[in-house]
Amino acid sequence: MSQENVEIVRAAFDAYFRGDMESVFRLVDPEIVVMQPPEMPDAMPRHGHAGVMEAIAVWPEQWDDYQLEIVQIVDAGDNVVVRTHQRGRGKGSGVEVEDEIWFVLGFRDERIAEWRMFGAEREALEAVGLSE
Repeated sequence: MSQENVEIVRAAFDAYFRGDMESVFRLVDPEIVVMQPPEMPDAMPRHGHAGVMEAIAVWPEQWDDYQLEIVQIVDAGDNVVVRTHQRGRGKGSGVEVEDEIWFVLGFRDERIAEWRMFGAEREALEAVGLSE
């Protein structure tokens, strides 16, 4: 099952990168819970497909030339951990920023049902019972 979950995550990210939200939503449970890192502006739990759209819109809207790429995908049993690299230039400030964001994705009925974001590897791995 876990390799299937990895493939679901790859397909969801690929669809997102193509701008194909319809395909993303086919891979996401309608009752998904999205948790952003507490240090992010407007961090609060978001629910359902509308919550996914809110979470996706909140962060990239703060940047010019925003890019996100997958660096690593880790099969963590019932979860999948995704290490990403993001870069962009702050709107208004013009400051160039590069950083990693870690995603922990949980599943229900072969769909992504939980999407948690972390600013540090340690936090993401601890969330799934692993260590660095």
